[in-house]
Amino acid sequence: MKSPYVRLLCRTLALAAAIGWMIFILNISSQSGQDIEQGIEWLWWLGQSASVIGHLVLYAILAIFYVLNIFVWVMNSAFKVKWLSIVILLSGLFAILDEIQQSSVAGRYGSIQDVLVDVIGAIGVVILCKLTWMYRNNRHINQSN
Repeated sequence: MKSPYVRLLCRTLALAAAIGWMIFILNISSQSGQDIEQGIEWLWWLGQSASVIGHLVLYAILAIFYVLNIFVWVMNSAFKVKWLSIVILLSGLFAILDEIQQSSVAGRYGSIQDVLVDVIGAIGVVILCKLTWMYRNNRHINQSN
């Protein structure tokens, strides 16, 4: 990404993706309990775990967008522990905001357990990103020797 225009485009798209995904999550949280149950009834085979899996997936994707945003700004430094910790922190703060907002919707309630599941989804992405980055760097070092 040498061109400043390409860099600006990548940064804008990454930011739009993260904001769009956060709006998507808040939109889901704004739906009543009955609407949510109707929307996921096709996942009947997951039973009670549908909610947990939903939270994991939604916040794993959010964490991916956060990592992408950090990457387009700081490039190779993005996979340092401090930046990945910020991804977890931002995901957790947004999960808390989401649960507070959700508690004001009919048939819904906020839950500390949901926040923990959301953070676990973000931690999973961070660990996967860090391991992938380490593997990639080790492979590159081994190929140059």
